[in-house]
Amino acid sequence: TEIHALMADYINGTTIDLDTIPTDYVKPLLSFAQFMHDYGVTPLAVEVPVVSTMYGVAGTIDLVCSLNTPRGREIAIVDFKTGANFYRDHAVQLAYYREAWNAYVISTYQREALMTEGAPIATRVYNVAPKDFRKEPTYSIKEQSDVVTLDELLQRSALYALTSPTKPRARTSYTGTLTREGYTTPHPKTTTPEELVITKYEATV
Repeated sequence: TEIHALMADYINGTTIDLDTIPTDYVKPLLSFAQFMHDYGVTPLAVEVPVVSTMYGVAGTIDLVCSLNTPRGREIAIVDFKTGANFYRDHAVQLAYYREAWNAYVISTYQREALMTEGAPIATRVYNVAPKDFRKEPTYSIKEQSDVVTLDELLQRSALYALTSPTKPRARTSYTGTLTREGYTTPHPKTTTPEELVITKYEATV
C-alpha cells in the first residue's frame, strides 16, 4: 500500500526524496519510474475508484494512461503488483476494471454531449511488477488485454452473486477523549455504506 502511494505521488508530479523513504521501497519505485520512461506514459487518471453495476464489482484502478505500444499510442489500464508472478486472476481483475472504466467514460461523454474520438476508452490492460536489480532499474510487464472474454466475466459475476450474497453494512466509529486521569463516555457515530463510498471517492479527487 505504501509503495502504491509513493507511485501515485510520483505520477502526480511530487518530487520523491529517496533518502527519506524505506530502503525496500526505493528499487520498486525506480523500476516503476523506468517503466514510465520506457513506454512514454502520460497519466490520465491515478488511483481512481470505479464500479460496474452490470458485473456487480468495484475497485480502484492504479493508473489509466496513454502509452507507446507496437500499434502506436493507446489508452491502457495499468495495475501494479509487487510480487514476482502474474496470475490469471490478475487478468480477470484488469478485465473488470476496463469494462467499468469504459462504461463510466461512455456515460460521462454522452451526458456531456462530448462523445468524440478523444474519449479515453481503454483498449489495453497491463500488469507491471518491479524486478530486483544491481545497477539499472528493470521490471516485468505483461499485457492481459485478450486473456479474459466478456462471457467469462458475466459467468464469474453470476456465480459470485449466487454463492456469495453480500449486503453493505454501516460502520460505527467513536468520538471523544480518553486519558488516564479521566474518562469521557465515547459517542458512537454511524456511517452508511453510501457515505463511506462518497468519502473515499472525494479523497481521490
